[in-house]
Amino acid sequence: MNIEKIKESLNGVTTIIKNHENDLDKDGSRFNIFSILGVSSFEVRLHSNFIAELLDSKGTHGYKNKFCKLFISQLIPFEKNEIIAKFNFENYKIEIEKSTGIINQDYTNGGRIDIEITDNQKRRIIIENKIFASDQQNQLLRYFNFDKKAILLYLTLEGNEPSSWSTNNQIQNDIDFHCISYKSFISRWLENCINFSKDKPNVSETIKQYLQIIKNYTDQNQYKKMTNDIINLISQNKDFYNAIDDITQSYHTFRQNVNDKFWRQIRLKKPNQTICTTESGINVKFEIAEDGDGFYYGFYLEKDENNIKGTDENVYSLATIFKEVSPTFVTNDNYIGWTYSNIFRKFWWIDKETIFELNNETEMNNFTDQIVNEIDQYISELKKRIK
Repeated sequence: MNIEKIKESLNGVTTIIKNHENDLDKDGSRFNIFSILGVSSFEVRLHSNFIAELLDSKGTHGYKNKFCKLFISQLIPFEKNEIIAKFNFENYKIEIEKSTGIINQDYTNGGRIDIEITDNQKRRIIIENKIFASDQQNQLLRYFNFDKKAILLYLTLEGNEPSSWSTNNQIQNDIDFHCISYKSFISRWLENCINFSKDKPNVSETIKQYLQIIKNYTDQNQYKKMTNDIINLISQNKDFYNAIDDITQSYHTFRQNVNDKFWRQIRLKKPNQTICTTESGINVKFEIAEDGDGFYYGFYLEKDENNIKGTDENVYSLATIFKEVSPTFVTNDNYIGWTYSNIFRKFWWIDKETIFELNNETEMNNFTDQIVNEIDQYISELKKRIK
């Protein structure tokens, strides 16, 4: 194994990643309102709503039917062109989660359509939006039966066909319905919408951010380019390729060592202890505990070396005190009150850079001191209130 070549390759990976991050910072790609709000994976709350808003002639974008025309123009190669040719763009409506009635016993009718475009002559375009949700029984068949003259679209990230669970093998792709994708169809439509809306920056920039979410999900973003660059680097150095398993194992061992260091410090600084005893002889005890890879602390009760359930009606007043000190305290059979730390909950949720810094003794000491100070503030307040 050529160590120098492996070091050289690792430096190459570091350079690729830094260049990637610099590129993202240059155009602000890491700033995305949908990601920040944590809604990027919500089929209905984000994707169906956003698509429907663009399609709606009364949408807040202010372009009336222009985006809908761009969308429908991409359907021209499909069958049932009379719907496209005669569609009334001056009088149509968009509905989300459109009810087609209660699902009947044999699952051939009923359900809710994700997006429906309907003009005043009942010419329909039905969109079944599937990003992460699985097919439902006879779902596409039910929507086909609702209106057999409609253009029925099955929308997925990559343009996958529906399962037989959804079609019941009674309807066929490119005849009774059409598969479209976010990767191709929706991305192309959004790009056309962006080009059309350049005179309204708020609209075009919002669509751009949404398109970035789509590209993230369909491997069309800059991260994909970075990954390909690293793959090319690996393919050029067999020693580096052969060493990757060892490097990965060492990386996980490093993270585990930092995790172990955390637990040693926090248990040393804040050992299990009795914090006070009530007038009735109940000991209120403190402990730090692990929840899988998570960290929390709790207070439990003992009297005459016997545990008292936190839910016991005789200690209701104590449970009330914990809730008064902090509404985050949870009462159950094991604890009169337990909570996750405001500073730290799960070690593996910490970003990689912070984990690297915590390997430093001073950084780890400061980090655990913050948690101990948080605990001590709770204990101090509890001691004042518990009698």
